[in-house]
Amino acid sequence: MTKQNKKLRFDIFSDVFIIDTFIDTTNSLWWSQTDLYNFKISCINEIHTLMRRHWQMNFKEAKKLLYQPGNMTIIYDEHNFSSF
Repeated sequence: MTKQNKKLRFDIFSDVFIIDTFIDTTNSLWWSQTDLYNFKISCINEIHTLMRRHWQMNFKEAKKLLYQPGNMTIIYDEHNFSSF
């Protein structure tokens, strides 16, 4: 099975396609429940890794540091967080 990168983008223009036959495209257009579950597990593992390296950081702080918009420009490297 090949991994597909899925992206969502908003634009001021849109194209409309009329499909005259039913084709199940749900999993190719949106993330499946399995994809969402894997994202969740991946995020939890990443947060726990950060917490293990910086023992005084709690779950909420690690989550904010890794995933909040103001912190998204930080590239994760254990040396980036040496002050914590």
